[in-house]
Amino acid sequence: MVTKEAIIRQLKETSVQIGERMDVVCDQEIGDIAEELAIAYSQLLKIINENKSKVSDNDFLAATTLWTACNTILAGLDLFRRGYSIEHLMLLRNSLEIMASAYVIHVDNKKYIVMRDTPDKFDSTGSIAEAKKVVPLIGPMYGMLSGHFTHVSAFHVIPHKSDTPFCIGGIYDPKNQSCNPLILSMFITVSEFVNSFIETMFTDHVDKMRFWKSTGGGLLQYSPIQEVRDRQESLMKKIGDSLKSL
Repeated sequence: MVTKEAIIRQLKETSVQIGERMDVVCDQEIGDIAEELAIAYSQLLKIINENKSKVSDNDFLAATTLWTACNTILAGLDLFRRGYSIEHLMLLRNSLEIMASAYVIHVDNKKYIVMRDTPDKFDSTGSIAEAKKVVPLIGPMYGMLSGHFTHVSAFHVIPHKSDTPFCIGGIYDPKNQSCNPLILSMFITVSEFVNSFIETMFTDHVDKMRFWKSTGGGLLQYSPIQEVRDRQESLMKKIGDSLKSL
């Protein structure tokens, strides 16, 4: 029998212990993700607080929507730390939809009006098609996360690979507490997506361009630094290999 006390213990004690352990195991990777998110938060904070009089109404809404995308990534990362097996990936998928919606609000004033006046009619899932024209990798990643983690699949079935598979909340196995490089690569790549969208949407307010370069006449070309390019190519190969093995 599962008691109320067991649930409270999971929330207040067990999940904290799991998180502390994961902080040790995945220290470098979590730090890299935090650094990327810190850049995004800093850029958005400047736009929302300092430059709000210099941006249009739709861009202000887009910026605040991107802030929610950052929060969603951060929430997913916290669930990963606390041992949850797939729930963090549902949030990661949701963050892609949020940032894609922010981009559509930025480029399409009609969509902005729909979001402002009749938000229940705003098509957030349809925003991915437009957003992937700018950041192509967002399309296949959104599709993979939707098909394998958001929509019910074999990944939702327990027990998982663990000595204690039937657990409340996050999974904690002291014998097998390890850093999942694929999942953490996905987190840092999605965090990079936010900064990529910020650069193309708010070019005049960005301190340093890391994903885009100017080609003159106000045009931008997607040209991420080599470190980012290598990481994205490696991630897509890992995802492809992982799905083949299912």
